[in-house]
Amino acid sequence: MFKLPSFTALFLCGIIGLISFMGATIWGMDHFYGTTTKALVDVMTFVRLLGLFISVMAPLLMLLKLFRKADNHMQG
Repeated sequence: MFKLPSFTALFLCGIIGLISFMGATIWGMDHFYGTTTKALVDVMTFVRLLGLFISVMAPLLMLLKLFRKADNHMQG
């Protein structure tokens, strides 16, 4: 089995993912006003998807780590 990172690292990854998602979303709003190039919008779309993926996966990995720790504790 692979070793999961610590809870602190996963929590920070979740926060960073959420910040990158929100930042890219706000930055991408400029495209509707015609001040952003198409390439930058494509990059921001990628950053949004990556940030969303990280901010969803980090809490799931935290739960996995918690369940794995509880399982190891129950097995003694």
